[in-house]
Amino acid sequence: MDLLEHQGKQLFARHGIAVPRGNVATSVDDAVNVSDALGYPSVVKAQAQIGGRGKLGGIKLAGSRVQARTHSEAILAMEIRGLRVQEVMGGGGFADRGRVLRLGRRPGPDGRQFRYVTPRRPTKRG
Repeated sequence: MDLLEHQGKQLFARHGIAVPRGNVATSVDDAVNVSDALGYPSVVKAQAQIGGRGKLGGIKLAGSRVQARTHSEAILAMEIRGLRVQEVMGGGGFADRGRVLRLGRRPGPDGRQFRYVTPRRPTKRG
C-alpha cells in the first residue's frame, strides 16, 4: 500500500487507532484556516509519497498564524526529490496514554527533531 500520511491516518482512525487531529489543505489560505481551527502550535506537513520530508524542509512547526502562512507558502512551493508538493496537512500533537508527539528544537535520542514526551501536569501557582 502506498498512501499519503493523511490517507494512512484515515485508515487507522476507521480501525479505532488514535491519530493526531489534522486536516488537508491545497492552498495557503486553507492551510492557515486548518491551523487556526486546531490551535497553535500547529505542524504544517508536506503531503508527498516520499520519506525524509522533515529533513528536506517539508515539516515545520508554526507557533502563530503568521508562521502558519509563511510555512504553508514555502512548503506548497517546494519540490521534494522531484515530487511537487500539492497538499499540506496541518495538525497538532495528540495525547494518547499520557504521551504527546512534540516537534522540538533539540533532537530526540535518534537525532530527529521530534519525539514522544510525557508532559508534566500543570501546577497551581500562588
